[in-house]
Amino acid sequence: MPTALSLPLRRLRRDPLSAWLVVAILGLTLGAAALVFTLVEVLLLDPLPFYEPERLVRLGAVDGGVAGELSMRELQDISERTELFSGIAAYRPPRGGYTMGGSGAPLQASAVLVTHNLFSVLGVAPSIGTSFPRSYDLERSFGIVMSHRLFHSQLGGDQDRLDDVLTLDGAPNYQVFGVMPAQFDFPRRTELYRSIYISERNPNLEDRTARVALGVARLAPGLTLETARSRLLSLSQQLASDFPESNRGVELTLTPLDEVYAGDLASYLWILGIGVGALLVIGCIVSSNLLQARALPREKELAVRAALGASSRQLRGQILLDGVILCGAGAVIGLGLAQVIMKILPALIRLDLPSWQHLEMGASTLLFGLGLALATAVVSGAGPAWRVSRRAMAGGLRQGGRASSGLRQRRLGRMLVTVQAALAFVLLAATSMLVLGFLDLVRTDLGFEPQRVLSFKVNLPWFLYSRREPEKLDNFHREVQAALEALPSTTGAALTSDLPFTEGAGSWLEPYLAEGARPDDPEEQVRLRHATVSPELFDVLGISVTTGRAFDGDDRVDGRAVAILSQSAARLLWPGESAVGKRLRLAQPEDDDPWLTVVGVAGNVRRVVTASAWQDAPVIYRPSAQTHPSNVHYVLRVAAGVDPGTLRRQVEQLVLGVDPLQPIWDVETMEHRFETQLWREQAVTWLVSVFAFAALLIATGGLYALLAQSVRQRRHEIGVRKALGADAIAIFRLILAEAGRIMALALMFGGLAAFATLRWLAHLMPFLDRPSTLVLAGTAGGLAAIAFVATLSPAFRAATVAPTAALREP
Repeated sequence: MPTALSLPLRRLRRDPLSAWLVVAILGLTLGAAALVFTLVEVLLLDPLPFYEPERLVRLGAVDGGVAGELSMRELQDISERTELFSGIAAYRPPRGGYTMGGSGAPLQASAVLVTHNLFSVLGVAPSIGTSFPRSYDLERSFGIVMSHRLFHSQLGGDQDRLDDVLTLDGAPNYQVFGVMPAQFDFPRRTELYRSIYISERNPNLEDRTARVALGVARLAPGLTLETARSRLLSLSQQLASDFPESNRGVELTLTPLDEVYAGDLASYLWILGIGVGALLVIGCIVSSNLLQARALPREKELAVRAALGASSRQLRGQILLDGVILCGAGAVIGLGLAQVIMKILPALIRLDLPSWQHLEMGASTLLFGLGLALATAVVSGAGPAWRVSRRAMAGGLRQGGRASSGLRQRRLGRMLVTVQAALAFVLLAATSMLVLGFLDLVRTDLGFEPQRVLSFKVNLPWFLYSRREPEKLDNFHREVQAALEALPSTTGAALTSDLPFTEGAGSWLEPYLAEGARPDDPEEQVRLRHATVSPELFDVLGISVTTGRAFDGDDRVDGRAVAILSQSAARLLWPGESAVGKRLRLAQPEDDDPWLTVVGVAGNVRRVVTASAWQDAPVIYRPSAQTHPSNVHYVLRVAAGVDPGTLRRQVEQLVLGVDPLQPIWDVETMEHRFETQLWREQAVTWLVSVFAFAALLIATGGLYALLAQSVRQRRHEIGVRKALGADAIAIFRLILAEAGRIMALALMFGGLAAFATLRWLAHLMPFLDRPSTLVLAGTAGGLAAIAFVATLSPAFRAATVAPTAALREP
């Protein structure tokens, strides 16, 4: 006795090729859809691991058109002058960490300075202990809360050690108050949360120009983001009026915390969603054509069933069941394919994600995939089921309606193939724009040469390397740099306090005044990035000094205070003049801040690749011998043929040889840092290219299948034409003309849609600013050429049809 599924499965075995084609096409399209769904769910839809994260916002400031931090005084103004938030906490963006000793090698633990109430504002309490007292925000007492990771790796997870006083950076005065839950991280992967200690110097509660902190706040109940933004803007205007010297041109900003973490990911995921949507439509059209081709030979069988009393609904159900089985198989293959891609994607692309985000397929993705498969089966199979069952009910045993039904079928097939080709045109044009834009970013003139450069960070402990003993700092740097330069695999070494493509790049500007400018006029102040460098940096990184000279050994602490400006900084300070030989100074100098003489002008260096606000930020360089830095990156240019990544252990041992308690961290090549900057662009370009290639294959296959089927159905007509004198070339042209009409419509409608898509992409992503007409013309030419190749085989078969054999066919 056959089961409910035995007959459909037996029918699938009659034509396995078309069945496998449907499964493969739907597997590819459904897998792509499942992959994009997972990306959207993980990167955008999953809530942040905080309490009621939709009410959390980050507070900052825009000063001179550049987004950055605000002052502690401004945070206090927001708290005192408004009732927008139920809680406000402050934190200093992480730019370093603390050195921890132990039984093994010294460890550099990443740290963030926070106010006592950060955890209560976020709505996540320590899993062990508490936060440090409120008084620690205002007094020189250093309380810390540890991450779950650090607590177990350094204190063995022993709760009896909760009140231990740890030695960090050589100072034995850091008391442990609590441990955060295992999944907690803020703002990124952080090991220590230390009391911020607000004083006249760090980070300064009264100086409105000391913009060194960000705020995280929880919106008051019932308050909307729009209302909060409007009131912050009013407060900004009020502060600018009350304190023009510090707040003129400064706007307080509010950004939902989930948008801070998502960044511009929403724009990229929109592109992926539209791309996979177009691919899914193409897959449904081809699957519908294949399902109809599978159903046509069953017309007689269905007509017999209709004659025996089967209803139209029952006939449609039989055809739809075939489609559901094939779509189900495609969904299983597609979900497996999506899972494989998610596993290998981090190896192909350097994803920069928060620690709580993991590209894993959850139950929601499985439900989405199965639901989409069912919907695809209905959409793909409804048309064939309705058309074939209608003919069967009308009398499929009769052959008289074959000609008219075949003509209608060819017309419908041509229309569907036209839609496929048009969508493929849109996807290919968008892919071309993305690839060209990505290549433009890769070829961006960075102002330095990142190839064969290894970098690592050293953060000298403040307790052991006090600024009151600058010679100790300088001796450490001299010894390390000399040892690095002595390595046989390096051609140069240098240090800098401001390495491109690193955390915090572009977040610290200080106001400077050119000599002769009025100090009481804020509009004459120029905000510059401050970079402390060794004299060798310009040669090691290949930064050109266009005017004047680079630093040299004569630029010592007992010599004249000197500086080098970037070209953008020189233009801002002395437009149209040479900056060499001129002097500048901090706008709010300390008593011992000297006038700086400009000895050279260097080329602009990009600190980030795609964020235009920081890509060419004006910089002032100071020699390390005059500034005594403690928190720096070392850079080494490696000899040709040597892999920079192989030097990590050697460099680590070298630094420990100078100071056995000093770890190195953030070890990375500059090329890898550059790639990390572009992971979003690279991921989207890679995935959309895969979608476009799949769409091209499916659309080309659809055109080939349509023409091949048309040739089979028109063999009798072709035989008549040949009998009446048509030669092989005329028949060949006949099939080419049919393909040409399809492609002409596809290129026309697809070109219009592609033009609108490229305009939208250029608006969404400024780096995609390219002449769209050239992209459209190239895409149209390539698609037409591929269509021509796909037409050759059916046209050749039509041209070689024997008229005598064709005329004998019904």
